[in-house]
Amino acid sequence: MRSSKNAIALLLTVMFVIVISVAIGYSLKLINKGGKSVKDEMFMYQTSLMIEDVMKMLQNSRELQSIADTNNSIADLNAFLTQAAIIPFEAQGINVLIKITSARSKFNVNDLNNSRQANYLRQYFNKYMINGEYVTILFDLINGIKEDNSYNSAIFEDEEYLYRDALVSYSHLQKVNDFYAREYHDNSLANINLKDFFYFSQDKNITYTIDLNYATPEVWEMMLGCSSERAQELSVSGGAYEKMQDLGLQDDEKVRLQAFRVGFFEPYLFIDVELQKYGSGATISFEYDIKKKKGSNFVYKI
Repeated sequence: MRSSKNAIALLLTVMFVIVISVAIGYSLKLINKGGKSVKDEMFMYQTSLMIEDVMKMLQNSRELQSIADTNNSIADLNAFLTQAAIIPFEAQGINVLIKITSARSKFNVNDLNNSRQANYLRQYFNKYMINGEYVTILFDLINGIKEDNSYNSAIFEDEEYLYRDALVSYSHLQKVNDFYAREYHDNSLANINLKDFFYFSQDKNITYTIDLNYATPEVWEMMLGCSSERAQELSVSGGAYEKMQDLGLQDDEKVRLQAFRVGFFEPYLFIDVELQKYGSGATISFEYDIKKKKGSNFVYKI
């Protein structure tokens, strides 16, 4: 009888210890979570200050001021982009990595505005075994809300709340890509590096012109309908193009190029800022107008 009582007492003691342990563990978890929240909030605050510092750095840059003051300064812009492509530093305990590229090297998908462009785009995708209906889906995403639901694809039946006034980011595009893969049972989009092909800007106040000195191989290939090898050559040789004759295009390529808004000096930078601290990370990207000294099209990823 006594041994039975002792066993019961021992069992109750063990259960009590387990309950206390769980309670302590849960409390510690809440404390750690609360501590992390405080650190994350501090990191967010420091991140906003850091972006202000980056903007001031750009606005006070003598190199960029020289580019702004000199009309059509192709050589100066190329020199700046070559020298300042990657800038790593540490400030206030935050590891910062700034990447600077041309903001006019890709095709702005929201600028898809005529049948010739759409036709060339379909040809390019077909070359890589991608159904031309992918372009139809893209049109649905950039042409706004239609009260009569007269869309050309079924994407909004699958993604009812998907934003449809513009494609605003690569993650937004990924929703489109996922729908395409499910709808057509096709993974061919993996054949193209869409990150080096599409640019996302919905700013209607900016006229988007592709800078041929920085156009990516994917963009060249689509615009000219040429081989990937020729597109690569045109892209690698960029930086010193000043006029059409410098490109050495064939007559049919010149005709195709007329379907796009292109130029040789577009003073806009794409700034990508990566920040790391406390095990937390953030990426903030934006477009910087060298002449107006203004940032726009900010995208935050926390």
